[in-house]
Amino acid sequence: MRTSLRALSVLAATAVATGLAAAPAQAATSWGPTPDGVGQVWYNAGTHNMQKGRNSFTVKDNRGGDGWKTFVYYEIYNSRTPTGTGGYNYSNLFTKGWVVAEDGTEVSRSVLGGTTPTSYIRWVPAKKRVSNGEEKYGSYQHDTVW
Repeated sequence: MRTSLRALSVLAATAVATGLAAAPAQAATSWGPTPDGVGQVWYNAGTHNMQKGRNSFTVKDNRGGDGWKTFVYYEIYNSRTPTGTGGYNYSNLFTKGWVVAEDGTEVSRSVLGGTTPTSYIRWVPAKKRVSNGEEKYGSYQHDTVW
């Protein structure tokens, strides 16, 4: 009896661990600042923050009246492969665009509904001078779209 209970316990634990490992990733929110802290950008992968929309960005301009707008530029691809140096090579561009927060505002927008299979997004927080259109970019972020 003792051996049977032990075997069942091991079998149950293995089934639970396998089931958990096979579950889809539940990516959290990613964040990135614009150059000089003018603004900030959050990316909500999949259904992480449905109040903001599926696969959405929230863009916030922190300094109203300073002559800069905050925005995010993004590209969504159907595939990517690791470079071996911590980055990715992307292929099969699906869509691209930007989300802009006017001077001193915050805006959220969904950029793509659910996808099967998972797609990949790279995005960069940036700022744009209102007077002459000069743009400055932060660091690229790499996430998933699902």
